[in-house]
Amino acid sequence: AGWDSNEHVRAYSEHAFSHLQRLVKAHATTTGATGLNGMRVLDFGCGSGLLTEKLREPCAAVVAVDAAPKMVAQLRSKLTTGKDWANVTPLCLVADRATVAAEPSLRDLDLVVASSVLSFVPDLPSTLAALATAMKPGAILVHFDWPGTTAQYADGFNAANARAVYARAGLEAVAAEEVEFDMLGEKAPVFAGVARKPRSDDTPWRQKGASAEAGRLMSSATPSPKRN
Repeated sequence: AGWDSNEHVRAYSEHAFSHLQRLVKAHATTTGATGLNGMRVLDFGCGSGLLTEKLREPCAAVVAVDAAPKMVAQLRSKLTTGKDWANVTPLCLVADRATVAAEPSLRDLDLVVASSVLSFVPDLPSTLAALATAMKPGAILVHFDWPGTTAQYADGFNAANARAVYARAGLEAVAAEEVEFDMLGEKAPVFAGVARKPRSDDTPWRQKGASAEAGRLMSSATPSPKRN
C-alpha cells in the first residue's frame, strides 16, 4: 500500500526501531529479560503497522493503536498474510481515560512507544496520563518526534518542553537526546525522549535522586536547531 511503500517512511521506521532497542536496553526495568523480549508493548499512533511488525517478533504482546480508521484497516489486513501476527491487537480509538480503562488489552504494559505522533495530539498531558494508567509501575514511554526550540511541543520537542509534558502527565523524565536518522542519504534530526511511570514504592529521597539524575540527562541533550 502507499504508506508502506514510501521509502522515507520505511527508513524512518527502521531507525526508530534500532534506537528504541538501545533505549529500552538502557532504561527498561519491568521485565527480567534483555531488551524488548517478553514485553507487553503499546505502539501508540501505529499507522499502518511498520513499527508494529518489527515489535511483534521479540515482544510477548503488541497493542497497536491509531485514531485513523484507514490506517488501522491497513494494519488489520496484514493479520491475514500468513505471518505470525497472533500477538498483535490492532485498535482504532482515541486514548482518553474512559476508553483506556474500558479496553482489556490496555493493561500491564511494560513499554509505550510513540513514533512521530505526539506533536499532533491536542491534549498531550491528558492523553499520556490516560496511557500511564495502562502501564506497570516502572514502565517507560519512548517517543521519537521532530526537534523544536520553543515551549510548545506542537512545534517540536526539546528537553525542557518534554520534561514539562511528562510532569503534567505524572511521568518522570529519564532521558532526552537529539539523534540523526539517515533518510536515504539525508541526515534528519530527531528528538528521542524517555519517561517512566513512578513505582509505588518510590520513597521521597529516591524520587529526589531520580529527578536529579533525570535533570542531568535532560540538560545534557543537544539543543535542537530551529526549524524553517
